[in-house]
Amino acid sequence: MSLIIAPRKNHLPTSDAAYLVHSQCSDTVTYDELLDILAEGNTTLTRPDAACNMELLVEKIAKLVADGKFVQTPLGSFYLCASGTLSSADQAFTPRTEGSNHDLQMHFRPNRALGVKLVAMAKLERGVHIDRNSPFIVTAKTIRTKTENTGTPGELVRLEGERLSFDDQNEATGLFFVNGKETRSEYYVDIKPGHVIAEIPPTLTPGSYSLVIRSVADGTKIREGRHEPIFTVV
Repeated sequence: MSLIIAPRKNHLPTSDAAYLVHSQCSDTVTYDELLDILAEGNTTLTRPDAACNMELLVEKIAKLVADGKFVQTPLGSFYLCASGTLSSADQAFTPRTEGSNHDLQMHFRPNRALGVKLVAMAKLERGVHIDRNSPFIVTAKTIRTKTENTGTPGELVRLEGERLSFDDQNEATGLFFVNGKETRSEYYVDIKPGHVIAEIPPTLTPGSYSLVIRSVADGTKIREGRHEPIFTVV
């Protein structure tokens, strides 16, 4: 497995880049699974041994950090950090008092050498960032010729993906062909969350278009999903 790298559309006013890099872990390893992995290593350490050692490590680190120590481990260092403001030099520090802006947090500083090693060992996989609330178009193929991302005016096109359904009576939602201006498909054969069959508007002139589906996912806000490959009208 690898760390999944995906592009996310940039909405930050501080950058002109079209996309931001978004990363996602490919899986989660629970504490129980970690103990199994440790027990499978080429050592005499059994699973109960691993569990005891881990629990002892956590217990001792917690006690030492609570005593104000900066505790170093092969993974990194643990320590407490205080924050807040004082109106006078002798004002008491009260992090557990209601209304106080005093705070006490445990911090972890990763081992720098280990960090360099992990980055050098990292495996990367290209993925697609999916907004779980917006339509997501996977493929667009014409019904008659099965041609992908290419069609003629008046022809039916089938879009497959996720969260594609919308109210075809709502002019603000539907399938739009975008090329400088937007042209909405007015004829729909089938509308389902997993697919939409719609007519390529007969009035479209040949050219390159972005396919956009707009829906009201949560009942109030219009969300859109844009098919990344360009659709060519011939």
